Amino acid sequence: MLVLGLSFLLVQVLLHYKFGVKIMYDSTRYIWFAKELEAGVWPGGYVNWYAAYCVVIFLAHVSGTGYAAVVLLQVIVAFAALYCLFQAVFELSGSLARAFVIAFLFGTSYQVQLWNTYILTESLFISCILIFAYLLYKSNAKKLLLLAVLPLLVFTVLLRPNGFLLAGSLVLYFIVYAWHTNKYVAKLLIGATGVAAVGLLFFLNSNIAAFVEFFKLSYLNGEIICGYNGLTISPDNNLTYEDDNYTLSVVYELISADVLYFFRLALAKFFFLFSDVRPYYTLSHNLYIVGFLAVVYTLMFRNVWGFIQKQPALFVFLGSFILLNAGLIMITYTDWDGRFLAPLIGPMLLIAGGVDKGKLKPAGN
Repeated sequence: MLVLGLSFLLVQVLLHYKFGVKIMYDSTRYIWFAKELEAGVWPGGYVNWYAAYCVVIFLAHVSGTGYAAVVLLQVIVAFAALYCLFQAVFELSGSLARAFVIAFLFGTSYQVQLWNTYILTESLFISCILIFAYLLYKSNAKKLLLLAVLPLLVFTVLLRPNGFLLAGSLVLYFIVYAWHTNKYVAKLLIGATGVAAVGLLFFLNSNIAAFVEFFKLSYLNGEIICGYNGLTISPDNNLTYEDDNYTLSVVYELISADVLYFFRLALAKFFFLFSDVRPYYTLSHNLYIVGFLAVVYTLMFRNVWGFIQKQPALFVFLGSFILLNAGLIMITYTDWDGRFLAPLIGPMLLIAGGVDKGKLKPAGN
């Protein structure tokens, strides 16, 4: 663990030396939200989807510690995530060497650790997902332990708009776990989930105006990478949408108007999400990305079947989170700079760590 810690620390020092504390355009929205909180006002609107991170910024403001303290917090939480990943792989696989390799890949990855220097949600989101996954595994679905980590789940869900997908993955985890222990409870959970899903659709239908606006602009322009016009796909039909409508029906109407165009666009987004290469990156940057992800994907697919057999519920939690995020991006767009893949690398590495077939017994978790 000492070698891992020193390697991680070296990466953080180099990143901080190169980037310092990075404040981006999106950062200004969180800062504005925090300043509104300082004035005793809870703002409405789209930024509420990032409420947890805005509260972190607010605490940095009122404590007078500044944004350097936020970056320090992100580095500390990232190290906690590194430790949890190491422990999870070691406990699941029984192999110290395998745990070291997986944790080293995570702790020294430029694509992951870069976000620790940014005043953006990505760093805490990446880290909290891994920490929660480890605690979920350790809890073995025990009620008291799950209640203890519930605040972490709520915090993570409120970090980003796609945070709610983590809650969805947790529900699937409980269904699979219950299916291996008590099928009656599993069926009740499935029914309750169906009812909750309908309620969620009604809620989203009236609270996603900003998402629908982004979707319309991106979809009608054939945009694959957000904000990049050098790589687009043109629809077969002359798609237009003039109605002042900001509900989910817009998404359905536009997709159904040219289904082939939707699938072409969705597959292109899927490719650029999981390849993470970009036309505007340098050749060396793209080669590094390809090499790193080739290792991650090879290890993951090599161990995926054994993981499914021995840890079905945990696999469903991790796998569904990856796929739900991919599905959301296929409907919207992939990002400019790898921010959407970064939170998925930790879960993929956890699967890549595999399991010890000789020690673990098939179970719900």
